[in-house]
Amino acid sequence: MPGPNLLNNVSESETFNVINGVSLKNLNDLKKLFKNINQETFSHHVREGRNDFADWVKYSIGDNVLADRLQLTSKADEMYKVIYERLHDIKHVTEKIVKKKEVKPHQSELWSGLIDFLLGLVVGFGICLLFQTLIP
Repeated sequence: MPGPNLLNNVSESETFNVINGVSLKNLNDLKKLFKNINQETFSHHVREGRNDFADWVKYSIGDNVLADRLQLTSKADEMYKVIYERLHDIKHVTEKIVKKKEVKPHQSELWSGLIDFLLGLVVGFGICLLFQTLIP
């Protein structure tokens, strides 16, 4: 399952230095590169038996799913689409994880609420008994 760590920057030693001078640190950088990549840059990194982008995604980013999809693609516009869709999927899963954490109250909050409720019952019952004995 993809998670937020796939969106993080890689370490400086894992940065991908593209032939056109652009440095890639994360999948968003890769998507930006592919939005306007020229054929010369693309052909330098992707050719028969070589796909530098797929290798970087697999070994530096750690996203085997995206890396496998990039290996199966040989055109820049198709790679952009694959990268865009994968980022969308990762962000969607990340949002679900965050929402799930927000919706679930912490267990100590549940116990605290239950204790407050029971204490209120006991105090209320005690006050009721006090009034019954004071008022004939």
